[in-house]
Order: sequence, then C-alpha cells, then structure tokens
Amino acid sequence: MFLLFNQKGGKLGEKDVLEKKLLMFNDVFADFVNGIMFDGKDVVKEDELVDLSGWSHYKGDDSKHRFQDRDVVKLWKKENVVISLIGIENQDIPDEDMVFRVISYDGASYRTQLVEKERRKRKKKVDKVAEKSAEKLDIFPVITFVIYYGEEEWRHETTLHKRLNLDSELKHYVSDYSINLIDLKKLSEDDINKFKKDFKLIADYMVKGSKHKADRIDLNHPEEVSELIQRLTGEELPIPIESEEGGKNMEKFFEPMFERAEARGRAEGEARGRAEGRAEGRAEGRAEGEARGRAEGKTEGESCLAKLISLLMSEGKNDKIKDVVENEEIRHGLYKEYGIS
Repeated sequence: MFLLFNQKGGKLGEKDVLEKKLLMFNDVFADFVNGIMFDGKDVVKEDELVDLSGWSHYKGDDSKHRFQDRDVVKLWKKENVVISLIGIENQDIPDEDMVFRVISYDGASYRTQLVEKERRKRKKKVDKVAEKSAEKLDIFPVITFVIYYGEEEWRHETTLHKRLNLDSELKHYVSDYSINLIDLKKLSEDDINKFKKDFKLIADYMVKGSKHKADRIDLNHPEEVSELIQRLTGEELPIPIESEEGGKNMEKFFEPMFERAEARGRAEGEARGRAEGRAEGRAEGRAEGEARGRAEGKTEGESCLAKLISLLMSEGKNDKIKDVVENEEIRHGLYKEYGIS
C-alpha cells in the first residue's frame, strides 16, 4: 500500500503550488541560487539545471510505503558532471519541525545516490570508461533552501541541536544539522539587488510593499509573478505590459490596488467633509463651510487610509489591505486600533 504526503504533512492535493510554479523555471531558479550562494554572480547557468522528480519514498513502521514530495528539486551539472542537487521548499507558516523534514528530504536524496552507486557496482559488464565516469560521479552534495513567505515571524529553531534542546553530555555525540532558511521579509537592500528579474520583484515586494521600485524590473514570467502577488495581497492585478527591451515591466502593476484605496479615501473624506461642512456652514455660511469641509475631508480621508495601508505594509499584513479598502467597518476599526484620526 502506498500513501502520499506533501512537505507540510498533509495528503497530496492540499499543497499550494503558486510559489512552486515560478521557481520551476530554470532562469528563476538559477537567479535565486546565484543570489543566495554566489552574491549575484552568474555561476549557475539555467541550461546547467536538470529537473528531477520531487518524489521520494520510505517504508514506515507499519510496513507501508510512503511518499514525500519536495517542492522543487534540480540537478546542477557542468559538462555532464553533477555538481550538486538543489532543492527548494516553500513555507507560508513557521514550522517547528522543519529541520526534521529537511533532514528527511536530504537523507532520501543521499540514499537514492547510494542505491544507484551499488547498482553500478553490481553491474557485471562495465568498461573502463564507464568505471572511470562512475568514480567521478560518486556521491554529490545535496543542498536545500527553505523560502519563507509568511507574515508571522519565524521563531523556531533552525538547527537540530537547538530543536532537540540537547544536554551538554549528549550534544557531543549527536551530529548537528542546520537548515538554510531564507526569510524574504528580512532581506536587506543589498540582498535583494543580488537577484535580477522575476524573483527580485517578489523579494522587493515582500520587504518594501508599496514602496518597491517595480518599474525598474523586467520580467520573463509575468503571469506567474502576477499570480503569486495576487496570492500575497488578495488583489486581482493586470498582467504587466511589454517593454521596449522585450521583457515585461511592472510600472503599473500595483496601480489598481492603490487607485481603489485612493477612491475610497476620497469618498470617505468627502462624506465626512460634507457633514463637517454643514455644521460649520450653519455658523459661517453653508457654501463656504461645505467647500472647506469637502477639501479638508478629502485630504484627511486620503491621508488616514494611506497611513493605515503603510502601517499594514510595514507589519507584513498585506492580506488585510483589500478588506481595509473595501470594508468601511473594518477600516474604521483599524483606524481606532492604530490611533489614526
């Protein structure tokens, strides 16, 4: 009997594939790896990457075969020599057991290599060239990155020793293992600039929100970027326009969201202004009061909404922006919560 599980521990079919789709492209995958491992230098080429199945299996205590799924996994090869296997796991929520899962994924990859090595050894008819080639291949390193997109701060341990909370006597005898956690919200400006195109925009947006310089970035995969940003913001966004250089830029990518915010801010401010204007008009003249109230109310409403959106962005609460723009009750509740008036 075979049971299928994904990396989040749930049954197959529950996994969100939106983050995975973008990184399946070799150019985006290579850009990410170069940005993280090689300071943005073009070391890993997209034509050196070979897709692998993310499935690995193990036999449980109940003798049932179970499969686990990695999000994205590729071989990095130069001149038919494997340099490394590189896997990427996407996380939306912190996972206290992530270090165990990465150990499981990496261990399964090494076990697969050992099985293949034994198969070559058992092969009866192997010429000298094949033997020499097999020696060169041998066992290659496995590298796993965990990309964290979530809003909540990742507070869980990223090493095996700390996760197990080992006594000093045991620590000496237990091999340690650490995970490569990439928390996008904590990337610096220098870190972001090590990426080039599609992934740079994702990283830039996760860190800066509405302040990112989207118009500077040309994209190779705008549909996938758009889909992922929609997931992060809850906003329906247009596909970016074609640039003169042949790529697609993000100059007006986020305009619809902020246009709606401004429109609602103006309407709210004008309504408040009319009310204030009527009261003031009774004392100083209706026409003058309403005109002044509309102007002040419009400015005040836009200012309050812009301030609230900015605060939500700074706290990584991008999923609340749509509700703030469209729901007056939620908007006023957050005004009160943040002391905006």
